[in-house]
Parts: sequence; C-alpha cells; structure tokens
Amino acid sequence: MKIALDLDGTLLQYTPGMGARGDFGQPVPSTRSFAIAAISRGHELLCFTARQRWQHKDIHAHLDKLGIRMPVTSKKEMDVDVWIDDRAINFHNQVLSCADIEAFRPWWER
Repeated sequence: MKIALDLDGTLLQYTPGMGARGDFGQPVPSTRSFAIAAISRGHELLCFTARQRWQHKDIHAHLDKLGIRMPVTSKKEMDVDVWIDDRAINFHNQVLSCADIEAFRPWWER
C-alpha cells in the first residue's frame, strides 16, 4: 500500500508556528513505530507536509535521524491508498453537520 503520513501533528509533535520557524517537534512514538513497521513490511510511505518546498531537505534529514526514510512532498498525490493526518475527519457513509466540522480540533488541541 501507498501510505501518506502528515508531518506536523501526526509524525512529529506540533505547536503553532513551528513550521514557519523551521523547527521540528519530537516524534509521536506510536506514529514513528508504525512508520518503521510499515516500511519493514514493504509498504510505500510518503511524508506529506504543508511546509514550504525549501524546507523539504531539512525534513528529510530529520526523518533520517529518526530512522524513518521516506520521500517528502507538499503535493497531494491522488494515487495514495491511505492518508494519516491530524486534521482529517473519517467519513463513515453519513452526512456530517456544520456543527461537527466547527467543533473539530486536532488531537493536540484537545
């Protein structure tokens, strides 16, 4: 499977402003473990980020230090099988209300 992992707030801890400063949070332990296991099982991982393109080289180097080797992109690829992101709502074949969307908070803001 091709799996896209969001960087800030999913693969790494996040606080607002980190990306603009070029800072990196600590790895989220469960996501780091998952990424290493998925790679060892032959899955193709892709690091997705909203950070600027000029930061991708530093992101790649930081992930390498954590033992996680994967390409980094800001482009949403449509051939991904699964997206893992802290700012997503899973759709379960039901209509969402505007109130559901307005109440949404990423896990690190709860």
